[in-house]
Amino acid sequence: MTENALRDHPTTSAAAWLMRGRADAVLVPVENLVPLKPVPDAPQVDEAAAPDRRNWSSTLDLIHEATAAIRISEERSSELEKELRVTVAQAIEREQVLEGKLAKSETRAELAEKRASEAEEWLARLHEAVVAGFTRATREPGQPDPTQSSVA
Repeated sequence: MTENALRDHPTTSAAAWLMRGRADAVLVPVENLVPLKPVPDAPQVDEAAAPDRRNWSSTLDLIHEATAAIRISEERSSELEKELRVTVAQAIEREQVLEGKLAKSETRAELAEKRASEAEEWLARLHEAVVAGFTRATREPGQPDPTQSSVA
């Protein structure tokens, strides 16, 4: 509650008695008090050197959570490493298959090139034969023209 709320709140008789104090209470200055038993002096503790007082159970809980997170991370890491090994093995296998296919394709391409060049040679020969066989040879001056008919 805020200070204003405390002021506005109606006080009970017990609260009023606690706030006022007892009527028979006598105020005595602190210097005049003498302890019944002497209290040994507490050792002086340097506040900077004193360890922080923390809730150890929450610290242990945090340690357990951290170790669980580390364990889960390690498990996930090992799972990922296994997946990586499987993936690498599959990639190597696929590479070997593709290299085999490539070698077969190169062999087929070389054979096809040989056949194509051989076919071009035969086509050139055939062309030469056709051209040589069906073209007119230049006539010699004493021979008759085969294109003109001999019947007149």
